[in-house]
Amino acid sequence: MPPGSSLDPQTIADLLTRFRDRGGDPDRLIVIGGAASVHWAVALMPDSDVPFRTVDLDFQMQAPHGFEKLLERFADAVGGELALPGREHHTPELAHVEIPDFYGPSDNLIVDFLPGPYGLRAHDVERRARYVDVEAGDGRVLQVRMAHPVHLLVGTAENYMRLPRYRHEAILIRVDGLISVVRRYLGQVAQEAAASRGDSAENRRMERDARWSMQQLLRLSAKPAYADYHRDTGRDLTDAIPTKDEAPVDPKFWASEYPQRVAMIRARRQASLQRQRKGHRSR
Repeated sequence: MPPGSSLDPQTIADLLTRFRDRGGDPDRLIVIGGAASVHWAVALMPDSDVPFRTVDLDFQMQAPHGFEKLLERFADAVGGELALPGREHHTPELAHVEIPDFYGPSDNLIVDFLPGPYGLRAHDVERRARYVDVEAGDGRVLQVRMAHPVHLLVGTAENYMRLPRYRHEAILIRVDGLISVVRRYLGQVAQEAAASRGDSAENRRMERDARWSMQQLLRLSAKPAYADYHRDTGRDLTDAIPTKDEAPVDPKFWASEYPQRVAMIRARRQASLQRQRKGHRSR
């Protein structure tokens, strides 16, 4: 693959359109990982350089009996080869499809099918995934299920904290980019909620989404593991939360819940620093 290039949302729509045309059901697949991160960055910050790249495609997929048939259909539709891991392989993936020469000679695309992102509950990812319109190369528009931006940010942070192979600068750069993406997303959702005051159902849905997102970031940031993460990397997930003026939803949240959670986060971070100092003194 040429340096600096990346798997783009249109390519994902092309693959899923071919899958649908062969009788597959794209609704059973949720785009997660780097490909979903790239989509949200392109969609929400079209005038900015995408802060990360990806050359692989990850889908979350529930694994009911007989899921192999669905994946065989996907592999056939996209011209790929299906591989099912044997019991002797310790891997979280259900299967992967390798599409040969996708990017060029001997430069293949790997499509992984997973039960869910590491560190997140599959049910939560399923529930919060968003349908987005993506135009395929032939001009057809496909509704693609994308993981929620907050789940992408949290999942990337979890990878860095808990999986040594992801503990490197490129992952932190992705976290930085996703913080900007989530902040832009929440600001947009809040503005859309304000504009839909006449549509009470739509207004409530968007306000709930914005409130849940901010609550998740605050709740996780108050955990000791995230306090240590902030101490060690300087990354602050609460930077993804817009200001009250940018996201004027639920006055009670801003008046009561937000300051209480911020106070707890500060206390946990102070405790994290104290634990580190004690560790240094005991050596």
